[in-house]
Amino acid sequence: MYFISKVKPTPRLISFFILYLLITKETIEKLIFLSVIILISCLIIKFFYESKRKTIILTFFSLIIFLPLGFPSEIQNIFLPSGYKYISISIISSLIFYLFNEEYCKSNIKNIMVNFTTALFAPSTYISGPSATAKEIIKKDEGNSIKIDYAKSLKLIINGCFGISLGYLITNQNFDLSYFLNNSNNIYATALKIFCYGFINFWNYYLLFSGASEICKGVLALLGIDIINNFSNPEQSIYYHEIWSRWHLNITDRVRKYLYTPITLFVLRRSSKLNKFLGFIYIEGLPICVLFLILAIWHGSRPRDYVFAFSSIFFTLLSTAIIRYSKINDFIKNFNYLKEFIRIISITIFGLTLGIYSFGNSVSQVIVNQNHQQLNLYFFYVFSIFINIFYRYKFNIYKSATTKQKHLKSKLIVLFQLISILFIYIFLGKDNTLPSNFIYFS
Repeated sequence: MYFISKVKPTPRLISFFILYLLITKETIEKLIFLSVIILISCLIIKFFYESKRKTIILTFFSLIIFLPLGFPSEIQNIFLPSGYKYISISIISSLIFYLFNEEYCKSNIKNIMVNFTTALFAPSTYISGPSATAKEIIKKDEGNSIKIDYAKSLKLIINGCFGISLGYLITNQNFDLSYFLNNSNNIYATALKIFCYGFINFWNYYLLFSGASEICKGVLALLGIDIINNFSNPEQSIYYHEIWSRWHLNITDRVRKYLYTPITLFVLRRSSKLNKFLGFIYIEGLPICVLFLILAIWHGSRPRDYVFAFSSIFFTLLSTAIIRYSKINDFIKNFNYLKEFIRIISITIFGLTLGIYSFGNSVSQVIVNQNHQQLNLYFFYVFSIFINIFYRYKFNIYKSATTKQKHLKSKLIVLFQLISILFIYIFLGKDNTLPSNFIYFS
C-alpha cells in the first residue's frame, strides 16, 4: 500500500528539531556546539567543493569531529549532544556525499543547511542508528514527492519491537562473563558456561540493537526517508569476519567504503614484492587495524574499547587467514552440519568479544544464588537456540515460494511476532525494566 505526498523541507526540519529537544532535553551549550559544527560543515560544502584539496580538508575536519569521542566522559557530558556518536557519522557521511557530488553543492546555502540538518535531527540518527544523511533527504529526481509504503514501514516497526522484546528478556537476566569465570572451579563447567554466555550475548546485542534500528528505519520510512539497513542478517554468516561485513553497517560499511577500500588499494600497489605472510599482514592487517581502531575511538576510547578492538582484529585476521590460505572452506562446503557448527562457533566468539563491554558490571555482583544463575544461563541458551532457528527459518522461508505464498507467509510471521510481543509484555514484562542505556547503544 503506497501513498504519495508533498513534504516541505523546512517544516520537516522544524518538527525533527522539536522532537529532538523533547527526547534529549539538550542544554544550550550542547546545542551551540552542534550549531557550530553544522555551520562549519555547510561552509566547507559551499566553498570547497571545487577545491583540489577537498579530500585533505574532509579528512582533517572528520578527525576534528571524531576526536571529542576520545575525551573523558566528564568532558563529553559538558558539550557533546546526546547520540553524538551517531550524529558524527551523519555529519561526515553528508560531507562526503556533498563534496563528491558537486551538482548538489551549487544550490544556495540555505538548501544545503536544511538538508544537512534534517539528516542530523532525523530520529534514527541520534537514537540508535542507522544515521540518516543528506543523500537520503535529497530527492532530486522526484522533487519533494515521497512514495510511502505503509505495509513495509509497519512490518519494519513490528520486526524491531519483536527483536527488542526478545532481547529485553535476556538483558534482564544481567548475565556477566566475569561472574561465570569467578564462580566455577571446574574447567569444563567454566568452558561450557563461557560458550553458552557467548551465544546468548550475541543474540542479546543483536536483538536489541537491530530491533531499535528497524524501528527507526520504519518510522523514517513512514516519512518517506529511506535509510540504510544497519544489519544484514549477520546470523547467517559462517565465519567470524563475515559477521563484521553484516554488523552495524551504519559505521562499518561507511568506514569500509571510504577508508578501508582506499587503504587496501593503496597497500596492494606497494606490496607486490612481499612474501605471502607479510603480504597478508600488510594487505589485510593494516586496513582491518585502522577499521577497529576507529571503532574503538568512536565507542569512547576507554581501555575496554581497545581490548575489544584488538580482540576483534585478532579473530578477524585469524578467520580471514583460515579461509584465504587453507582448503577448509572448500571442505566444509560439502557438509551442511559442519557449516552450521562453524557458524555457531563464530557467533559465540563474536558474542564473547561483545561481552567485553559488560565485563565486571556491578549489577551482576548482587547475584548470590549461583545455582539459580547457572539454571538461567542454560535455560536462556536453549531460548537463544530457538531464536536462532526462528531467524534462520524467517530468512530462508521465501527462497522457493511463489509471490502469493510469500505474502501469506509474511502475514503469518507478522501475526506470530505481534502475539509474541503482547505475551512478553503482558505476562513476562511486569517486573522487568529496559536497560538504562537502551536508547544510546555503545
